[in-house]
Amino acid sequence: MINGKDVSCFKIGIFFYKKDVMKIFKDLMVQATLWSGIFYAMSYPYIHLFLMKQINEKMVSVNQIFTCLCVIIINSVWNKYSDKLYKYFGIFMFGEGFLYLILKLSIIFNIASPITYYAVDTLLFGLITRNIICGANKLRSKIYKGEQREKYDNTIQIAGSIATLIGAGIAVVIELPIQGALFIGWLAISVDNLLYWIAYKKSINA
Repeated sequence: MINGKDVSCFKIGIFFYKKDVMKIFKDLMVQATLWSGIFYAMSYPYIHLFLMKQINEKMVSVNQIFTCLCVIIINSVWNKYSDKLYKYFGIFMFGEGFLYLILKLSIIFNIASPITYYAVDTLLFGLITRNIICGANKLRSKIYKGEQREKYDNTIQIAGSIATLIGAGIAVVIELPIQGALFIGWLAISVDNLLYWIAYKKSINA
């Protein structure tokens, strides 16, 4: 049986837990996940369907193989040289935004085919985005330790799910042309990288 004292302690615990979670929600990386996730979820159904109509199962398999090889190689390199590579984290982020802008514009203005887009996207994700993911892991490990890291990991997953619910909900209600979806997809990358870059600069100057 729970007495009044236990209930009071429980309420106090919940209060401080919520306070900690809301504090983490103010984190730039969580905000990046939230806002970029909304844009990504809005654009993903249209871009995915657009590409899947043009490519075959072999291309998807090659994408999986290449991506997994990049994870094995690049993550191993980061495990060994993370301090050196972390200095170039900002360059990777700005490079990704610039290259994806060119790629998406090439489709919007009918310069490249969907198959070319898919192939280049595979290369960019494997070689550039993978380095950004490793850099983000390094950044998070510098900011959050122990129990705070656990709360952060849980909260960022919550933020990602909220973003997907909002973005996918918008995608159900409105209909986007592929050009609009590609632009919104680029916004997802840009917002994510911008907020992570600000967090990165703060971690360096701290």
